[in-house]
Amino acid sequence: MAKRDLGGVFLSSPTNIKYFTGMVYIQTERPAGILVTSDSEVYFMGPKLEEEHCMFLSSLISNSYSYFDYPGKVHPFKQFSKWIHDLMSGRNLGVDNTSLYPSIYGFRGLPVSEVLPDYNVVDIAST
Repeated sequence: MAKRDLGGVFLSSPTNIKYFTGMVYIQTERPAGILVTSDSEVYFMGPKLEEEHCMFLSSLISNSYSYFDYPGKVHPFKQFSKWIHDLMSGRNLGVDNTSLYPSIYGFRGLPVSEVLPDYNVVDIAST
């Protein structure tokens, strides 16, 4: 992260989540991801039903942030944006998926430019 001046990395690929945390996560229509900050803190962001479960599955996760359900009154990506901003405001963010989370099983994301307009989002999967 230091080499690319990243304040953090957001991972949503189940393979990457497993590799970096040891946690097995099966993608559903409820978006989830892991934020790893430049100071080596690891945060889970996802549905409420996974909030405690994720910390049981990986001792590397220091805290979890959750939304109630998808779809809901507030889009999960807007929640992710707030949490990312609170944890690493004003920095470059690496992502393993430039749409933050794949549109599967009925999930419809929002453009990253709308969700994180103040961030330089860097695709770390293709380099």
